[in-house]
Amino acid sequence: WRRDGRRRVRQPRVRLRRRARRRSVVAVQGQPADPGDDRDQDKDGQGAHADSTAAVSRIATLARGAPLRKLRGLATVAAMRTLLSMVVVMVGCSAPEVADRSELGREIPPAPGGESDPNVAVRAPDPPPRTTPAAPAQPALPTTSAIKTDAPVDVAGPPADAVRAPSGLAYKILRPGDGALASAESTVSVHYAGWTTDGNLFDSSIPRAEALTIGLHQVIEGWRQGVAGMKTGEIRRLWIPEKMAYGGREGAPKGMLVFDVELLRVE
Repeated sequence: WRRDGRRRVRQPRVRLRRRARRRSVVAVQGQPADPGDDRDQDKDGQGAHADSTAAVSRIATLARGAPLRKLRGLATVAAMRTLLSMVVVMVGCSAPEVADRSELGREIPPAPGGESDPNVAVRAPDPPPRTTPAAPAQPALPTTSAIKTDAPVDVAGPPADAVRAPSGLAYKILRPGDGALASAESTVSVHYAGWTTDGNLFDSSIPRAEALTIGLHQVIEGWRQGVAGMKTGEIRRLWIPEKMAYGGREGAPKGMLVFDVELLRVE
């Protein structure tokens, strides 16, 4: 109720609550209240009762007023944050562990005195490294030969039974062979002896007791044509004209040359 002149008019509760809230806020902050807000107090001599009633009203308004609602709101926000943190922690604790992919397939040794876990992925043993089978070892070349270092009786020229090639090369098979056939591009191992037509021995592997291994593309033309077609184990005598030998080069044997060649191996 409030005074309106001589009448007392009933005010809506909303307006009274707003005024009471303003008074409570001002009282809490320690500021004097607006004098206009005291218009609704009874001035008929009941001052003490009015003061006590106003104090009780202010306390009640503070209890259900805006400041308390703000505190309640802050408490609600803090509670929600705490609840959210608890949910995150619970989810993190209950999440399944993710296996380290770098450790997958690694062989894990069993614990001492225990058996290995059959559920643990065990890497299969690495396959043995591939090794190329080694070529079978070839027998050592003989250090001796049936070839003699003495000049043959027909060293001066090919006999009538010698085979003559269109190039001018002549040859005669002294001992047939039955092994691999040599070609003009083969690498061969041979024992040999070479003479000039006057019976002078100028080169031989027999005194060295060491066979010669060489590619036929590295020798004189008379050797390339004369050794090609021989079989392993064969001994052949060659009469090589000068043009198919050293061609009269300085420091090399001149004229027609005679060679006895024993084919030991074709590679």
